[in-house]
Amino acid sequence: MLDQNKDPSIDHAMAALRSRFLDTLDHRILEIENAALACRAKHTASSYQRLAHHIHKTAGVAASFGFTEVGARAQSIDVMIDQLLSDPSQRACASRVLTDVEMLLEQMETLLDHSPV
Repeated sequence: MLDQNKDPSIDHAMAALRSRFLDTLDHRILEIENAALACRAKHTASSYQRLAHHIHKTAGVAASFGFTEVGARAQSIDVMIDQLLSDPSQRACASRVLTDVEMLLEQMETLLDHSPV
């Protein structure tokens, strides 16, 4: 019953935002890849903070526009980075973060491959 009263302009606006997300996905992938490379090279708090910044943005935006699997994986990585930054002795966590980032990037690339042009 609520769907009958739904404003079609909301659907149109969400579709436009979703399209914008897909249009900028290649740039987002490059940002995350570069941040992950910096983490592999340096293993510093600042490199993980940079990665966290990009991952956090991706988690929120992806989930909001219906890309729930990408959003969930990014959210999980965001939590792991927070744990790592609060206890840098967790070297295993750093390895897991980078492995999960690779899986996230694969998911994002799959979205790109299957998005309409």
